[in-house]
Amino acid sequence: MPIICYLCEEDLEGKYYLECTKCMSFNGDPFVYCLSCADERKAVVAHQANRGNDHLFKRVPPPGRRWLCDVCNSGLNGTTCYTCPTCPFDGGFDMCLNCSSPGSRYNSKPRHEHQMIAVLPDGLISQSHFSFVRPRYAGPACWCDSCGTEPVVGLVLSCVKCCNASSPCKKDGYDVCAKCADEDRGTYLHWRWSPKKEQHGTFRMLQGGIQLGVSYRSK
Repeated sequence: MPIICYLCEEDLEGKYYLECTKCMSFNGDPFVYCLSCADERKAVVAHQANRGNDHLFKRVPPPGRRWLCDVCNSGLNGTTCYTCPTCPFDGGFDMCLNCSSPGSRYNSKPRHEHQMIAVLPDGLISQSHFSFVRPRYAGPACWCDSCGTEPVVGLVLSCVKCCNASSPCKKDGYDVCAKCADEDRGTYLHWRWSPKKEQHGTFRMLQGGIQLGVSYRSK
């Protein structure tokens, strides 16, 4: 049975992927994301923001391949290890128990800049990635280009190519709430709502909120 990414529908045979431990796809298949969707479209973070931090993901390598320690290059499959929830899934930073222990040779090197979290022997990432998100403020009048919710409170995913860097939630940008990004595949199906029918692949995370005394655009 093929393993298909829930978001982009790519066949993941022979590739690394991430599997939600609580969800199944609509047809009963495992609920999985490719690493590209997890990184560029922030799929894991959007899923956890929408459904809860208890929706933990498991890392699954292709047959015969291994996750590797970025310090000593040892294999991490079937062991307890540590990963960085801030760095990308693809090419991120992982560390075995030996290298993370006091007195290891890693302690003589510059420490990794982000907090690490445990990965269990079965590949389960023990904490939610969303709980580590610290996005910058999107502005008070941010609305979702998919469902029209205004203002969006909470996580906002903003297309890097469409949005003006100095003003991320302008009308000519493309922003989606966590619910649309997760349930309607809003970050992947960019063309569905984009005036130019474009499908851009990279999104950044912002924080929507309500500010008193602000008038929002009329419906």
